[in-house]
Amino acid sequence: MILALLILLSVRERRKEMGILLAMGEKRSKLMGQLLIETFAVATVAFLITYATGGMTSQFMTDQLLSREVTEATSTVATQTGFGGPGGPGQQMLNSIPQITEMTTNIDWVTLIQVMEIGSLIVFLSVLFPSVALLRMNPKEILLRED
Repeated sequence: MILALLILLSVRERRKEMGILLAMGEKRSKLMGQLLIETFAVATVAFLITYATGGMTSQFMTDQLLSREVTEATSTVATQTGFGGPGGPGQQMLNSIPQITEMTTNIDWVTLIQVMEIGSLIVFLSVLFPSVALLRMNPKEILLRED
């Protein structure tokens, strides 16, 4: 929804440009294609930046969350009623459970392609709805309208 609203604002700002191009005889499909290509170009750069930084960011977040969970689990078991302190049944139970101390995160190609497909669909729909409303108008209506 946010992307659609941003593109709607962009299309409204370029309304006069589109009205002039339509008045000069430019086809509506070419204008729609121009908007799609521009938006997909920006989306492609965004996908690449996200892919490049996503691995590092997700690994950092995973390490932080894992260390917090291990710390909380240790303190919870040690402070529960009836389990006592070090050497008690709670500590023995904690020692018997294998602890996860390291996790690796990675982005595989299948997931990346799925994200790109969903993102492309969102981009396409975000361009389609605002531009169809504008391109259905006559060039004269577009140029005379004062919003």
